[in-house]
Amino acid sequence: LRNALQREVARLRVSSLAIPELDSFYGQLGYHLGWLDAHFAPVQHNTGKLLRPTLLLLAYEAVGAREITSKREEKAHLDRVLPAAVAIELLHNFTLIHDDIEDGDRERRSRPTVWAVFGIPQAINLGDGLASLSRLALFTLLDEGVDANLVARLGYCFDRATLAIIEGQHMDLCFETQAQVTVPHYLEMITRKTAALLACATEMGARLGCSDEPTIKALHQFGWHLGIAFQVRDDLLGIWATRAESGKMPAGDVLRRKKTLPVLHAIQHAAPQDHAW
Repeated sequence: LRNALQREVARLRVSSLAIPELDSFYGQLGYHLGWLDAHFAPVQHNTGKLLRPTLLLLAYEAVGAREITSKREEKAHLDRVLPAAVAIELLHNFTLIHDDIEDGDRERRSRPTVWAVFGIPQAINLGDGLASLSRLALFTLLDEGVDANLVARLGYCFDRATLAIIEGQHMDLCFETQAQVTVPHYLEMITRKTAALLACATEMGARLGCSDEPTIKALHQFGWHLGIAFQVRDDLLGIWATRAESGKMPAGDVLRRKKTLPVLHAIQHAAPQDHAW
């Protein structure tokens, strides 16, 4: 997947000319994705879990797996779906860059975030660029022979998930200054902020592998439930994980007054005199 990401970004570059400013743009992109250091020299760094593209590929395999008799056939089988996996990962990284800015996080994956190194304006621009690259990557499914109607259907799923993520982030930021946030409100927020993209990944993989709507719906629901569980676990790490475990400042969610599930649970069960704490 890492190699597929690098190939796709290189293929999607708007210009092949040696323009220093564009080299810097793609250098910042490589820094965020863990391919380059802050001086744009090649480096082996943590590229993240690649969870969402992996889920897409696993869903594709689960519904469309067949006996592969040759290396060539195996490559063709994967080439057909890799652009969608790349698109999902690029979109996820767009949200991470903007999330780091909005939360004021100076660390991700155990090194400084893009905005902390290159400044907020460039980081915003890079995030926007990743969002555009993700859509372009999705359209390259056409080059792999995927039917145009199916690509359009995948694009609808993709954009719907993108809007849900942005809605969820808006709710999360609003919750920081709201005195009363309930567990149902929290679940609505994480359904959008986290679960929507995992559900999109499993649905897209399923649609690329089959046309059976009950199967596609079932895998969408699987991704949705997995996304909720993933965010709850992430909330636990956001309070109790060490810097080595999370790659971020310990207890950062508490310092930012995030209304995560452990905090809401504590407020709900606290004695009245402890509510202020």
